[in-house]
Amino acid sequence: MNVKLNVKLKENAECGIKNKIYLSTGSLVERRNGYNWHKVTEVVPRLMEKGFADGAEFMVISRYYENTKEVTREFLGAGITFPVLHSDKEIGTLFSDAAVLMSRGEKNEALQKKTAAKELFKRCCEIASEVESRRTVLHLWGGLSSDSEIKYNIEWLGELLEISDSFGIKILIENVPSAKRDPLSNWRDLAEYFDKVGLIFDTRFATCHRQPKETLDDKVAEKIEHVHISDYRGGLKEFSCLRPVWHPGEGIADFPLIFSSLAKLSYGGSFTLESPGIVDGCEISDARLEKSLSFIKAMCEKYFCNL
Repeated sequence: MNVKLNVKLKENAECGIKNKIYLSTGSLVERRNGYNWHKVTEVVPRLMEKGFADGAEFMVISRYYENTKEVTREFLGAGITFPVLHSDKEIGTLFSDAAVLMSRGEKNEALQKKTAAKELFKRCCEIASEVESRRTVLHLWGGLSSDSEIKYNIEWLGELLEISDSFGIKILIENVPSAKRDPLSNWRDLAEYFDKVGLIFDTRFATCHRQPKETLDDKVAEKIEHVHISDYRGGLKEFSCLRPVWHPGEGIADFPLIFSSLAKLSYGGSFTLESPGIVDGCEISDARLEKSLSFIKAMCEKYFCNL
C-alpha cells in the first residue's frame, strides 16, 4: 500500500468515518465495450491502491453465466473484494410478470416464470458465495409489469429467503422504480420481513420518484444498509430518463439532503458508485471515476465524521 493511501486511511480513521465505498462492476462492463469483464481487473485494483475505493460491487449480467468460473477466478486473482453482489435484474422482471399472470388466473404460466426467477436467484447466490459476498441486492419487482401486482412479489419473497439463507447471504431490497405505486409504499409493505432483509437506497431511483426526503424521513429508512450513488435528469416518474446514468452532480439529485438525512440516521453502511466509467466510445476514464468516488468520500467526511 502506498504512502498517500496510508495517510488517507489514517485521516479517515481519525475523523471517525466507517463507511466503505465501492465501484459497481457494471460501471466498467457494458454494451459499449462489448461486456469486456477484463476492464474490472484493469481498473478496480488501481482505484483500490490509490484509495478511491474499498472494493467493488459485483453486478451479475447474463454474459457471465457461461464463463462464471473464469470471471470469478480472474476477479479474485486481482485482489478485488466484493462485499456486495447485485443479483440479476431479470429476477424482478420474472417475478412481476408471474404476478400479473397469477392475478389473471394463469397459474401454470405464472409458476413457470416464478420458477425461472428462483433458479436465476439461486445462480446469483452461487456466484455470491464464490466471490465471498455476504449481501445481495435484489430487484423484487421490475420490467413493464413492475409493481402492478406487488402482493404476489412480496408473498413469494419467503421462497427467495430460503435460497439465500442456504448460502448464508442477506437480501437487500432496492427501491426500484414503480409504475403503479411508489418504492416507499412497497418498502412499507415489506415490514413483516424486516427481521430477515435489509434495504438498499438508490439515489437515482428515489429522485425519479421525488422521494429522497420522504423516504429517508420514514421509519423504514432505519433498515437501509447500502446506498447506490448516481444522478438523474428528468421529471417525476419519467422512466425514459433513467438512462443514461449520470454522475453525481450532473443531474438534479439533492445529495446534501440525502447525506445529511443519512447522517441523522447515524448511517454506518456502505456506498456503491453506479455511474459509468466510459466517457467516449468504449474507453474508460479513471479520472471520471476518481472524481465521483472522491465526491462520495467528501460527502462522508462532511456529514458522517465522528458519527
